[in-house]
Amino acid sequence: MAKPGRDKKTLGAFFDALGEERCRQIRLVSADGAGWIATVVADRCKNATRCMDPFHVVQWCTDALDEVRREVWNAARTEA
Repeated sequence: MAKPGRDKKTLGAFFDALGEERCRQIRLVSADGAGWIATVVADRCKNATRCMDPFHVVQWCTDALDEVRREVWNAARTEA
């Protein structure tokens, strides 16, 4: 991000600085799953497809795997 901050206002200011023409040229936006990001990108970069960034995809998968691992471990302990 070109400015400090993580909110709609900051992202909007970033797109303001780019200008409408350059925003129209954006085809892909890599971001996490925050709904506010999706809203701003959809409004300001109408030709862009939002892509999940690899860091968060791995984090979400790791969190899900850890949850399943804990469930299996707890079930195995109660059966033993």
